[in-house]
Amino acid sequence: MLFRSGTTKVPNDEFTRLSRLYGGSVNAATFTNYTNILHLHGELTKVRGEFSENESIHWEEDVLLGHENIKGEQLRPDIVWFGEAVPKFDKAVRIAASAEMMLIIGTSLQVYPAASLMEYPKANVPIIYIDPNPALDSFDKQRVHVMPMKASEGLELLKQNLLSKKQ
Repeated sequence: MLFRSGTTKVPNDEFTRLSRLYGGSVNAATFTNYTNILHLHGELTKVRGEFSENESIHWEEDVLLGHENIKGEQLRPDIVWFGEAVPKFDKAVRIAASAEMMLIIGTSLQVYPAASLMEYPKANVPIIYIDPNPALDSFDKQRVHVMPMKASEGLELLKQNLLSKKQ
């Protein structure tokens, strides 16, 4: 299970290969089968009406006063600002609770409630944390495998490890 926050970049090649290794299929922003990506804190290239949390409209321009959705609500970036509730958190908990593996990549694990998601996978589910400067005091060190390196390096190493186990 993977969560991305605030980005719409196409996954890098290593990430794509890793997803396919586990039977997932990949396109620009959607991972299916065994791999779930949830833009937990939204995406800067999406907007929504100010009162429509479940709305998500692709948007490439600046959002200006007077840009409205079909309900007449002012448009705003479809991102979670500090202090706002995370509308997709319940879905994230369901994904985490059913995960077969959790990958946490490139985060300080300092922002809640997102940082608490590592508490939801079942006890036998591997949790792998890849970050060049991992927040080493933020989690159960016996349960989480820490890979203190860049995402591209950590994903390549993880892919090789998974490939060796499949053979």
